[in-house]
Amino acid sequence: NTIAFTTECDPFVLTNSTQFRETFENSTAIPTCWNNEEGTATDPWTYTSAGGNEGTHGVYLDCYYNSTNKTSILKTPVIDMTQVTGATLTFYWKYGSSDSTGKIDVLISTDGGTTFATTPLLSDLRNKSTYQLATVDLTSYCGAGFDRVVVGFRGTVYYNYSYDMYLDDIIVTPILPCSTPTDA
Repeated sequence: NTIAFTTECDPFVLTNSTQFRETFENSTAIPTCWNNEEGTATDPWTYTSAGGNEGTHGVYLDCYYNSTNKTSILKTPVIDMTQVTGATLTFYWKYGSSDSTGKIDVLISTDGGTTFATTPLLSDLRNKSTYQLATVDLTSYCGAGFDRVVVGFRGTVYYNYSYDMYLDDIIVTPILPCSTPTDA
């Protein structure tokens, strides 16, 4: 008999001298410790070698073959934010056409991705055919108790036979604390 199991990845520990960074340039699939299994879409977020912001690689959600009102959530690995007092999420997003029918919402989880807050951090990203920079303040999810943070990118397809959604260059950067001024 064979027993299959997966080992949970160690959290990425964000510090004032580290940055969580995924450009998808060193991949040929969804990177290890990322998860694209949640949602109702037939074809979830998938790696692509033809659609990156910087470079040629990224991820996309197929809006052509997925049925109406289907969703897919791309989850980051678990990020331990206990060692920083502030952080910023940046990423690039676009659609295959400016008249696409769908949206991207950015979700946050503090329990390792099991549940997400009901209110998205950023919502309703849609209808841009060139990469757009999005920035989200994650300071409320830093410090003691925030050792299992996961960011989710929920794509919703409104109508099938539409243009695909793309994500790239997903980065979480610490906000460095200010040094205390001294008398000169």
